[in-house]
Amino acid sequence: MNMPMLNLSEAADGDSLSYALVRVPKSCILVIEDIDHYQFDEGLPDKKDENMAYKKNSSLSVSDILSAIDGIACLKESIIFMICNDMDSIPPALIRTGRIDVKLHMGYLDDYQAKLIFGNPFYPTLVKTVDELIQRMRDEAHTVSLERDVPLEISPAELISYFLFHALKFKLSTQSQHLDLCRQSILDHISDLINSVAMDRKQAIEHAKKKATMLQKPQVYAESHSSAQDLNHTRTVDAKIPTPPTSPAADKMAASDADVDVDK
Repeated sequence: MNMPMLNLSEAADGDSLSYALVRVPKSCILVIEDIDHYQFDEGLPDKKDENMAYKKNSSLSVSDILSAIDGIACLKESIIFMICNDMDSIPPALIRTGRIDVKLHMGYLDDYQAKLIFGNPFYPTLVKTVDELIQRMRDEAHTVSLERDVPLEISPAELISYFLFHALKFKLSTQSQHLDLCRQSILDHISDLINSVAMDRKQAIEHAKKKATMLQKPQVYAESHSSAQDLNHTRTVDAKIPTPPTSPAADKMAASDADVDVDK
């Protein structure tokens, strides 16, 4: 089965998107990645929102996407996957029931997933190790989380990578002695796994802070620049205010006073 990938940033408008979908083969699985990273034109007035500055600008409107998916050129006998990190930022019309039939949340690891990951592709005979592994991971994660002030949750991908690393150390051997060594190695290096995850979470937090700072800089600069312009304008206006001229009567009075002083 074909599985094409659709990049919405390459679609200049609705016509180009429809043309791209027409070229997609029938009976395929179409994947639209990071759909929440696009800022669609929903027909609303433009608003200055610095928090949306990281999103990819797109000339596509919501109606363009809907027409391409549900219109005459819609994909028949195909499955469409939309991948996102923040469902709240997606226009509701794109993901309403009937258009998106199934919504799956792929969050952090739970006990059931851990047992499936450990038992199926790796060593089913060591599935009993999972209970001890989960408890040790929780204890270690709790300790490290308090020490580093970082929230810690393990993702399925991180656990798969951890299992695979230790399984490959013993070349996926099924010999009993190798199984025991692999089991012990997995349990002995839990602290390494948790510390590695903690470093990743810390880096993600620092990156988010840096991004937030960068998004705020243009606004701060604009405000300070505007204030400086207002101040310069005020100073310029003040400098242009002329000194009121002295009246002729006042000049004569000043002259007579000067004459009196000289005579004295």
